[in-house]
Amino acid sequence: MATNYSAPWHKSSYDRLLGETLPELLSSRLPLVGYGIEPDGPYAARAWLSATGAKGEVRVEYDALPMIDEDGVFEIDGRRVVVVPTASGEELDTADIRCVGEQIYEFIEQRLAADPGGLSWDEGLLRSWVPLAEWFAEFFGSAGQALDEQNWLSRQTHLRRLIIPGRKKVVAPGQLGRVCPLETPEGTNIGRVLSIAVGAEIRDGRLVVTDDSPDAALSLSASMIPFLEHSDPNRLLMGANMMRQQETPPTPEPALVQTGNEPNEPGFWTGRNLLTAFICWGGCTFEDSVILSESAAAKLDFPHPLQAGDKLSNRHGTKGTVGKILPDDQMPHLPDGSAVELVYNFMGCHTRMNFGQIREAVVGRIARAEGKTAVVPPLQAPDEQEIRARLKTAGLAESGMEVLTDGAGGGKLARPSTVGYVYWGKLLHLAAWKIHAGVSKRLNLQGPMEYFVLRDAGAFENVLETFNTRAGGREDVDSIGDRLAAGPVAQAGPPSARSEHLRRRLAAGGIAMDLVDEELRFTFQSPQGQAVTLAQPVPHPWLPDRELAKVGGLDGLPGYYEDLGRYHADGKPDLKERYQALTEANEKLRRLEESNAPEKLKTKAYEQLCARTQEFFEALLRPDHLEMWERVCFSGRTVISPGPDLAFDQLGLAEEIAWTIFAPLLRRQLDGEEIEARTPKAVKALDKLMAETWVLLNRAPSVLPTSILAFHAVRIAEPVIRLHPLACALLNADFDGDQAAVFLPITEAGQAEAGEKLTVAAHLRRNPRLYEWLVTPAGDMLHYLLPTQDILWGLAMLSLTPGGQKEIAELAGLPVEIPEGYLTRQALEAAMRTLLARDGAEAVLDALQRLMQRGFEASKASGASISPFIGQSLRRRPPTPEDNPQAWQRYREQIAEQLASRADFDDDDLGPQLLAVRSGSRGSIDHLLQLVGPT
Repeated sequence: MATNYSAPWHKSSYDRLLGETLPELLSSRLPLVGYGIEPDGPYAARAWLSATGAKGEVRVEYDALPMIDEDGVFEIDGRRVVVVPTASGEELDTADIRCVGEQIYEFIEQRLAADPGGLSWDEGLLRSWVPLAEWFAEFFGSAGQALDEQNWLSRQTHLRRLIIPGRKKVVAPGQLGRVCPLETPEGTNIGRVLSIAVGAEIRDGRLVVTDDSPDAALSLSASMIPFLEHSDPNRLLMGANMMRQQETPPTPEPALVQTGNEPNEPGFWTGRNLLTAFICWGGCTFEDSVILSESAAAKLDFPHPLQAGDKLSNRHGTKGTVGKILPDDQMPHLPDGSAVELVYNFMGCHTRMNFGQIREAVVGRIARAEGKTAVVPPLQAPDEQEIRARLKTAGLAESGMEVLTDGAGGGKLARPSTVGYVYWGKLLHLAAWKIHAGVSKRLNLQGPMEYFVLRDAGAFENVLETFNTRAGGREDVDSIGDRLAAGPVAQAGPPSARSEHLRRRLAAGGIAMDLVDEELRFTFQSPQGQAVTLAQPVPHPWLPDRELAKVGGLDGLPGYYEDLGRYHADGKPDLKERYQALTEANEKLRRLEESNAPEKLKTKAYEQLCARTQEFFEALLRPDHLEMWERVCFSGRTVISPGPDLAFDQLGLAEEIAWTIFAPLLRRQLDGEEIEARTPKAVKALDKLMAETWVLLNRAPSVLPTSILAFHAVRIAEPVIRLHPLACALLNADFDGDQAAVFLPITEAGQAEAGEKLTVAAHLRRNPRLYEWLVTPAGDMLHYLLPTQDILWGLAMLSLTPGGQKEIAELAGLPVEIPEGYLTRQALEAAMRTLLARDGAEAVLDALQRLMQRGFEASKASGASISPFIGQSLRRRPPTPEDNPQAWQRYREQIAEQLASRADFDDDDLGPQLLAVRSGSRGSIDHLLQLVGPT
């Protein structure tokens, strides 16, 4: 298949508009006698038209009409712009497709009135009747999209996009072969924004299939994913989308494994072939975090050196942030001494089912050994026998696995691991660009969900701080840092900035809100100050039985709270525009009332005033205004990264955030120059202050009762927040790019309360069954605190020997029942419940800390991985059934029974994954069944 990269329909549609359909439309509605278009540069044109006037021919010219280039791109006001075609419905085999020309034609057709006859055409009338330049500008202002030029693929994909505005179904039969079944945005635009298949194109208002081969049904991005058929569609969707988010390095390197559909274009390649090991390498490979070698971090060759928190992805939908960059000699090594360049945890591979990356790794290693590119077209991947033969020919292990050594002096790992070359790219999500902090500026948002978390924890002092004392909407916000530097700060009294803003909104509507004896009281009161007296009273929009004669002005209303960005998401006019419309409608009615205008006109003007008043009041008081929203002072935000060496009451805090939010407190003991220079004395004082002070960490959305946790901060020289691995589940977080916000309580009461009520230990003491409202197997906080994934896997592996079982009991601080012959999550949970009842929350956290560290050590030393030929040991497969659903279901059940009955965890083929499933570390038998596949 010859890959079709172009999108000629953009230019052909626009050329047809300017050359045919637009002059035809003008001729049908005007006495047109002449029309022409002349280029005026690469992206502009000059148009003219003439009509028959009372004194002869009338001619007008229009400068700077947009022109399109051969690729389908416009350049407007310095921006490169594309107009995405739209489809009339989901059934794309019959849908009408409207490209840029058809869309502009419809836009103008709706606005161009027909000549009623008898008009005296002159230049002014013709120009106002046909304001072509204004119409084109208005159209591109609403329909034009800034061309996505992150890389070559993002640009070409944008040009080959299709939108179904009225989409009701995500997938329809008529889409087969016309749009890619894999590539569509995640979220609300799924099935609405699509990518045109490489074997399809737009012709004469229809999306037609030009190549009906299976791989021609893929988009550009999907057609460039090798071993595509070995991965789950959901992950392929992520892979295709993330390929377009990768940065192009100064010196691009082609992938060792290609599909043959890649263009011969400079700047297409966006990644590097990195020697990748699919193993656990301690806490910094937990929950999608990856470890990178120093040489690989430099070899990626970007203007911004890679740091912890920067995001990487491959073509198979695997994404993760850099957890740590290690010296080459601390990385795992191949038998020949080659240092692994990237470590990705094997635990996520069997559940995400993007097995294509494992096959790519092996074939990538073959390609490097052979010294030539391996071509693996989509849906035509080589089978196991072919790959094994090529491994043997290349002098590599036929299993595709190697026993690695620990470069830090740990000797050989216990079992062979899958290692090979995978093509990784750096995404545009850099930790250094995400980080920000402020005392009174660049503040982080807290809302109703955070209020409920604090309220339910009984943390009312921090409710007061968050939504009043440290509220960014307070008039005294700019002085808060100086006040704190001068000494202790007390809680601000009522009213809060938010409630004062609400009071002003209600006052504009004629309702007074007052706090009397700690009670809110509401009374009617005519608006004070700037106000509009209505020409006629209208029904009160909030209270229709009451008349409204006066509307308050905007003094004190717009400003800070509009910056929260919560009020105009519907795209409707904002408060200022609606107020202007109300005053204009009122003035119109007043003039009519003062004149002898017909009653019909007065009635219509009154109805317009009623409507404009209603619209103004809809914006004046919206549901958001009755909720808790604040941008909170003394806060910072950045990407989270694993902190396996931290205690449960600690987090690692980026220096930039630490120096910013703690500076006012430091000024109580040091002068500003020392702090600014970050002298050794200042560093020591900062570290001591942070060790004694609580900060609150929050990851939105705050859906869990533990979504706000208190920690002591530890200063780190990285642009990330380091988080204890076992706190991930409590915050509903992982390390694939998630961000979190940190807040510093500044009152003594807020600090004391944070330590008493918001630490992990405090939550556990307060209510061990905190999560019983969730639909989970155990349903409480302790269940979520328990080790999972490679931590639990390592402990389970350790428990397979009597010595290991004894060690686990010592680490846990009490006997741990192991009825299955290996540790399970249920057994560990039962032990921790006993410990909690016997010795309390701190004892449980100490035990979990010890168990976590040992679990990471055991997993790392094991070398456990995922086999590139996983499932090969299932030699007793039943015969492949005939093509009928019942037979296939029974076949699957038989394979599942085989998997469920096995306990040979030392097996290099399925052992690591079986132990993960059986111990409760990660995944299910169904995941394994999908992975090994009934073939």
